Amino acid sequence: MQHETGQLNQRPFRTERDNVVSFDLPLEAPCPCESGLPTNSCCLTPKGIATKAASTIPPSSKTGHSRKGCYAAFLNDCSSKLSREHPLSESILRILNQKERGGLRVSGLPWQEGDISQPISPKSLTARILCERHNSALSNLDSMAISLFRTFDNIAGNTENKLHLFNGHDIERWLLKVLCGMFASNNLTPGRPVQRDIPVQWIEVLYQVKGFESGQGLYVCCSKGVTFNGPIGIALRPLGKENRIVGIGLWVCGFELILNMEPSRIQELLGRQVAYRPKELHIAGSKYEKSVVLSWNEPAGRDTIHVKLLDK
Repeated sequence: MQHETGQLNQRPFRTERDNVVSFDLPLEAPCPCESGLPTNSCCLTPKGIATKAASTIPPSSKTGHSRKGCYAAFLNDCSSKLSREHPLSESILRILNQKERGGLRVSGLPWQEGDISQPISPKSLTARILCERHNSALSNLDSMAISLFRTFDNIAGNTENKLHLFNGHDIERWLLKVLCGMFASNNLTPGRPVQRDIPVQWIEVLYQVKGFESGQGLYVCCSKGVTFNGPIGIALRPLGKENRIVGIGLWVCGFELILNMEPSRIQELLGRQVAYRPKELHIAGSKYEKSVVLSWNEPAGRDTIHVKLLDK
C-alpha cells in the first residue's frame, strides 16, 4: 500500500527505511502504552518499545471446581456463581449507546431479520456463560479493548501526530473472548455453520494454558488502495470454513481486524490480501499521521499496514 502523508505541520515523528521504522519520541515523554509513566521507565527496551501481554490466568491456586454453565468449566478452576457476561466489552457498548451517537444499534443477531439495524440496550447483550472467576480473569482484556476502541475512534478527530502501543496478543485474546462469548450465547450470525461446542484449544489459549498455534492469530487487510472511511462503531462477522466456525472479523471505526483460529497461515481472506500479526498500523492524513504499534512475544510478521485517512 502506498504511504501518503502530505505536508506535516510538525517535524516528522516517524521514519521508515529498509523496512525499519523508528520514532522521534523523547525518553521522558508519556509512554505510548498510556500507563502515565515516562517511556524510559515503562516500555522502552534495548530493542525498542514493547509492552507485555496481560495475564488471563485466574489468580491464586486452582479451585478444583467445575461450574455448570461456564464455558471454561473443563479447566476445573471455577468459582461457585455464574456472572452476567458481555460478549463485547460493556464499556464499549455504553459508549456506542450514547445519545449523540444515535444509541446502540445492532444487526445480524439470530432473532433479527435481514441486515436492518435495531436499537438495543447494552443489558440485552449479556448472558450467563462464565463463572465469576473466569469472567474476572478476562478484565484486563476488556480494559485493553476500550483503550483500543478509543484510539481508533479518535483517529479521525485528532489532528496531532501520535504513537500508540498495544500488545498484539492482548488484541488476539480479546477477539477470541468475543468469539467464544458470541458462540456460547448463541449470538453468531444466522446462516453460518456452527459446531455444537467451543473447541477446547480456543479456551486453553484464551486462559493461557496454551499459546496460539502457528498461523493462528491476528490478520489485517493489506490490499493496496485501502482507505479509512468507515462508520463510527463496531461490526462483527463470524468466519466459517467447511461447516465450522474458524474465526471472527471485527470492524472497529472503519478498521478491520480478523482473528483466524485455523492452524495454518493465510494470505488471502474474502478476496483480499491479509498480513499476519503486523508490527504497525500506520494511518496518514493530509496534515498528520498516527501509528498503532503492536508488540509480539511469539513469532509474527514484519508488515506495516499503511492506511490513507480520508479527511472530511
